[in-house]
Amino acid sequence: MADDRNDLVVSIERQTRLALQRKAAETDCSVAELISATIDAALAEDCHRQPPRPDCGAAADSKGNDPAAYLAFISYSHADERIAAATHRRLENFRVPRPLIGQETQYGKVPGRIRPVFRDREEFPASADLGRTIRAALAAARTLVVICSPRSARSRWVGEEIRHFKRLGRAQHIYCLLADGEPVAASVAASERAAFHPALLERFDECGRQGEGTQPEPLAVDLSEGGLSTAGVKLAAGILGVGYDDLHQRVHRQRLRNRGLLTGLLAVILAAGSWLFVDGLQEKRLNRARQLAGQAEQLYAEQPLAGLALALHALAVAPRRDESTWEAIADTARRLATRARVASLGKRVENVIASTDGSRLAVDHAESVGELRSGNDGALLQKLAQPIHAAKFLGAAPGYLVADYRWSGAELRLSANGAHVADLKSPVEQVSFGPAHFFVKYSGGHGNELRRIADGALVPLADGARAATVVFGNTARASLMSVHYFGGQAAELRRGDDASIVKLTGRASEIRFSSDVDPQRILVAYENAATELLRTDDLSLVRRFAGNEGRLSLLPVDGGLFLQLRRDTTVTLLRSSDGSALATGRRIIRSHDRSHLAVLAEDRVQWFRTSDGKRLGTVQAGAGGGFRTLRFSKDEPPSRLAIQDKDRWQLRGIEDGVLIAELPAADAIDLDSEYFFVRAQSAGEIRRLQDGALVQSLGEHVKAVGYPSRGLVQLRLDDDSRQLRRLSDGGIVNTPANRSIVSAAIVGPGSAYELIRYTGSKAELRRSLDGTSLLQLGRPGAALRGLAFLPESQASHVLARYEDGSSSLIALQVDGSSIELTGTATAVDLVPASAPRYLIIHYNDGRAELWRGLQDIRRLAALDTNLRGHSLAGGNARNPAALTVWYADGHADVIDLDWLEQATADDIGNQQLFALACQGPLADFDAGQLADRLAADTWRGCSSALP
Repeated sequence: MADDRNDLVVSIERQTRLALQRKAAETDCSVAELISATIDAALAEDCHRQPPRPDCGAAADSKGNDPAAYLAFISYSHADERIAAATHRRLENFRVPRPLIGQETQYGKVPGRIRPVFRDREEFPASADLGRTIRAALAAARTLVVICSPRSARSRWVGEEIRHFKRLGRAQHIYCLLADGEPVAASVAASERAAFHPALLERFDECGRQGEGTQPEPLAVDLSEGGLSTAGVKLAAGILGVGYDDLHQRVHRQRLRNRGLLTGLLAVILAAGSWLFVDGLQEKRLNRARQLAGQAEQLYAEQPLAGLALALHALAVAPRRDESTWEAIADTARRLATRARVASLGKRVENVIASTDGSRLAVDHAESVGELRSGNDGALLQKLAQPIHAAKFLGAAPGYLVADYRWSGAELRLSANGAHVADLKSPVEQVSFGPAHFFVKYSGGHGNELRRIADGALVPLADGARAATVVFGNTARASLMSVHYFGGQAAELRRGDDASIVKLTGRASEIRFSSDVDPQRILVAYENAATELLRTDDLSLVRRFAGNEGRLSLLPVDGGLFLQLRRDTTVTLLRSSDGSALATGRRIIRSHDRSHLAVLAEDRVQWFRTSDGKRLGTVQAGAGGGFRTLRFSKDEPPSRLAIQDKDRWQLRGIEDGVLIAELPAADAIDLDSEYFFVRAQSAGEIRRLQDGALVQSLGEHVKAVGYPSRGLVQLRLDDDSRQLRRLSDGGIVNTPANRSIVSAAIVGPGSAYELIRYTGSKAELRRSLDGTSLLQLGRPGAALRGLAFLPESQASHVLARYEDGSSSLIALQVDGSSIELTGTATAVDLVPASAPRYLIIHYNDGRAELWRGLQDIRRLAALDTNLRGHSLAGGNARNPAALTVWYADGHADVIDLDWLEQATADDIGNQQLFALACQGPLADFDAGQLADRLAADTWRGCSSALP
């Protein structure tokens, strides 16, 4: 305690010396007044020099500023504590504009912050001696901020703090903040609203002496004008000793800068957050797209269209951020799209039976019942009753399906929709159809049935007899049946509508229905050699031929208007209308196109046109002569007839019988469409068909002559060498240098080509019409093994197979361009066989490839290994071409060939490819098939945004 007192004395002495040094001219204060002020300052200095105590909170701040100097002291009523606290925070958090920091003012250099600011409850919350600590704080404060309100105006302590601060000679450093009420009451009635404490109006001089009267009303910062933000700037200007306008402008500019920085920062934060959010969404979408693409490949094996649709959906939802992943998904979708499968028939398929046109498929499964499906798109038409043991499609469109079941029984169904027609017994050996009936023949021959197509009902036969066989005749006028009973003891003819039934008179060995338009006849041959000719419309008898008259048969020519009756060494040509005889001879010879026929007898030749039965000509043999043979020319229809009469040949016109030329004795004459070849002993001649004129004499060294083609004839000479000569002029066709002809054969459809093999491994393909060389075949050390012609209307490509196992697909053009195949081709299937648009090439390692047809030929797809069978459907305006393929491992698929051709074009891009899929097989796709995989998502596989 004594030490504290001594320190106090020392401090008073020091302050006294400083005060007494002031110039006497600067003040009128007495020494006593100076001493009093000095004592107060010393007390304040002493208070803040003491080490921190529990009741004193004025310690040095974190920046090391002098804790004895407060930039402001806030005086307030405790009722205004909230406003005081806000003002305290606003002042201490106020950032002085950088340009003002360090400037000299009346208070010294401008600091960067207004700190510290004294607020009694904030600075000394636990002081036991508020009077002493507050006076010390006031003495250490540079300015006094008074929170003015009606409540503070009545506060004793606020008044004492104001008066004490003024006594320190700092009245000019008091700043008022009008928080509520009016500054000064205008009347007694309004005194309750007065906000200025009376002490603010008391006059004090710069020495802290209280004078007479009042001082003018001080200026106040109104809190209601702009709030604490504006009021804070005004208070800060006074506390710092700078001009308000300057500070306000600088603060405003700083706020704008800060606001811009803040806005930019917020934008960056928002952009970063958005990017992170979008990145997260894209990553989620990418993972989802990967998952869907994997599922698509699995689904494709069982549901090709659904698998493709799912792959396209995965591509539509996949973001392009990860280009490699997106490309991988696009490759998956492209791979599935270019396979062009529209349906899977299953994975355990035992067999597939196709209808003739491929539009219907009977599918036998290993572990489930059989199915009837469409060959156009694989759609299921009907599930059958049991697994299939055997099946066949019969009849014309719509046609029928006979399904012989694996467990028991059989069934007849319409192939159009699978509708049930009749239950049958098993096993079924044969089913034949007429217009209104069908006959079922069972293995063993017992229980055969004749049924109506309309309702499948059994047709009763005479006396409960059992049918051995039924033959249907589908003629223009009536549907007919010949029913043969068991044992052959009886047979009957009946109309399809059962309007007339004729029981035959004996044991019939054969019943033939003619196919001519008029008249229509039935020929019945009996085992006793007798024959009957009946009308088809009423089954009445036209003529009966006894067994000793000969064997009667229909003559298969165009029009079918003829019968032939053969007896011993003679044959008679009959009219089918009435059975009357037209001509008798040793032979009946037909032209190659069956448009004409001739009856050759020893003494005469007669020939007829088969379309109307007209006799065109008759030639009588001369004295001592006799006809041996005759030949029709090969033009269509034939225009010439060559007749051999003993040692000469006659060339005659067919339509008029006029003799065109007589030729000397010859061993043979071969007529073609423009030329003919005459061989006599070792000599040969080529003559023109039109007039028989000699074209070329071939000399006397011809040992044999190959059958002439349209343009060439092959000669084998006495020395066994071979020549090819043109029929047009007899000229020799050139052969390769140092090569001899080993063989020459007419090949290809319509005998249009000649394959010539030379010594060594060389071969050549020529057009037989004019001898033009088309292809040079053979390879060094690998001779040609064989050619397979691939025709459309005429062959335009051949498959050449060589002895070394290699193969080439060759275009039959002058340039002979060829496509090397990828292995040893063992077979080529033409699809369809009659007019192929596609080729399936089989290799010796079990592979198979599908190629586009015979124009712009190209490889379309590699099929799976061990192909067991295939069937083509459609290929017309109503249905696109669809190929069903099934394999040894049990799986089977349907491929849309039109789509496949477009999808595998060389220049097609992903966007065009996927558009084709969406416009084609996916046009009517039911997205409900993917509901369990898409969850709540909407299928976007064919959306307009699909890349």
